[in-house]
Amino acid sequence: MGNGPGVERDGVGRIASHACSCVRHGWDASELRPFPGIPALLDELADVGMSLSVFTAATRRVALSMLAAAGIDAGFGVVIAGDEVDRPKPAPAGLLLALRRPGVPAEAAAYVGDAEVDLGCADAAGSLGVHTGWGARVGVRAGAHPVAASPYEVLSLLPAPGRRTGDGTARESEEGQS
Repeated sequence: MGNGPGVERDGVGRIASHACSCVRHGWDASELRPFPGIPALLDELADVGMSLSVFTAATRRVALSMLAAAGIDAGFGVVIAGDEVDRPKPAPAGLLLALRRPGVPAEAAAYVGDAEVDLGCADAAGSLGVHTGWGARVGVRAGAHPVAASPYEVLSLLPAPGRRTGDGTARESEEGQS
């Protein structure tokens, strides 16, 4: 963790927000499954050395239980929940904490989410906001943010190590190279 750029996921698709609904309605959370493509995406991101964290509006108890029920909890080194921060999204404190713990600078991170508050949170933190086009909430305005039509498409939207960032500076992995 911390060796490469970070990728923040808000509940991996809509797992965390769906988990809140399940708890409120008394559904069996063990029946939750990640969106098709999420496990493969998490594996690929880990394989390229990206540090993965979650910042979600769900409570810690709900977030951890949903990630575990979906079988993807081991993919995340850090989970920051809504009940662990003073101000909800789009305030950036939770996202910044989720980045600080593995040592990932905000400008090297992407925050992938399905709601406008996720994109606003990414902007406020100085990170790239990526909107999920799968399972997305109706009426979300992505604005200038990139939209991933599927989980696998997230990979093509992330700055690759060695690629220049939008402000013209070199990414970490380019240090010492010309």
